[in-house]
Amino acid sequence: MYLSIKAKIFIGISILIVCSLILFRVMNSGIDSTYESASKARHFTEHGSVMHEIEYLTAEGHLWFEERMSGDTTNDVNECYKRWENSIKNCEILTNGGEIKNRKITAIENPEVKSKLLAASEALKELVRLGKLRFAALSSKVKAIGDDSDQKFDAKYEIAIEALDEAEGMQQKAITDITAAAATKYDESHSQAVITLIVISVIGVLLMIQLYFSVLRPISQLAK
Repeated sequence: MYLSIKAKIFIGISILIVCSLILFRVMNSGIDSTYESASKARHFTEHGSVMHEIEYLTAEGHLWFEERMSGDTTNDVNECYKRWENSIKNCEILTNGGEIKNRKITAIENPEVKSKLLAASEALKELVRLGKLRFAALSSKVKAIGDDSDQKFDAKYEIAIEALDEAEGMQQKAITDITAAAATKYDESHSQAVITLIVISVIGVLLMIQLYFSVLRPISQLAK
């Protein structure tokens, strides 16, 4: 089918416009994906930072408490309870959302991570309760026969630390997965952009050749 010069130019320009729109869409998609991945990674990093702080407060409180139980009166037992209670509060903020030191913390969405934090929170509540019982027994110098509060106390501490470690590990894995997915998306967008640019370049060259032989060259010959 014969096409006029005007039709060929129109089709060529139309294809260039379509390819340009495709290129814009590909690049915009890559930018959106990168922003979304960065936003998620930032939230996960904040969550991991809070978890690390919870674990630190829990361990520090446990160390101070055991030192106080061993006779070190320089440690205030109430500071131990305060650290554990702050850990409980931070666990609840991570699961429900809230603020920590004027920082807005979004609620964790992963149900497995939430379950670990809830387990840590329950263990910490028991840690506070058992710690107060142990300290009361020390203060009164009375310990009931068969009292296993020491063993229960240590067991609850281990449960809390283990749950926090697992939750933090899950968050770190999520960050790794997001980073890998973002890298894959970037590679795909880059490949699509390169292919689109090649197509635009080829069509542009063909269009220029068509213009030269159909318009410019005849005009040049007539001028001679």
